[in-house]
Amino acid sequence: MIIDLAVAYADSAVEDLRFSVGAVDVAVVERLEIPRWHPGIGLSLRLLGASHQAVVTTADGEYTETLACLGDGTPPPASHTEHIGAITLDFTCQVHHLTREALAGRVADCAARAAADPYTLLGRFPGQPDAVTVLTASVETPQWNTVHVYPDSGAWVTTTTSLLVTNDWSTMRNTSSARNPR
Repeated sequence: MIIDLAVAYADSAVEDLRFSVGAVDVAVVERLEIPRWHPGIGLSLRLLGASHQAVVTTADGEYTETLACLGDGTPPPASHTEHIGAITLDFTCQVHHLTREALAGRVADCAARAAADPYTLLGRFPGQPDAVTVLTASVETPQWNTVHVYPDSGAWVTTTTSLLVTNDWSTMRNTSSARNPR
């Protein structure tokens, strides 16, 4: 889905991005809601203009990730790990600097995907076609990806958050050795 944002583009610097975990009250432009994203897990991807917020809901609690120019918080780390019950969430962030041509080509690829993929949300600013924020939920694996594009500086910021669900194997008994002694 492609959303034409109703706000003017004002290029901010990658250095202005802040990462936070936990509830942050922000204005949401558009949402991509996937209530049954994976067994026992709901996902809400939220477009905040040039920023994003993701909310994971499970029986054990909620995880909220925000990457935005909020002033508060810390710069986005290269990696960060959180735990909710049996779920481990791994966040990674990379910043690439691209030529205008390379950036425009990647934005065109993202727009084509957003037009065809119901699990991709792309927000673009009027008058600046390469200033986009892209949110994509994977339905094959429990992860989501984001792209934040700053065309004036050529910055291409990508994030990936992956979920790993673990089981408490200590509650299970190994009955195969009792039946098949060696």
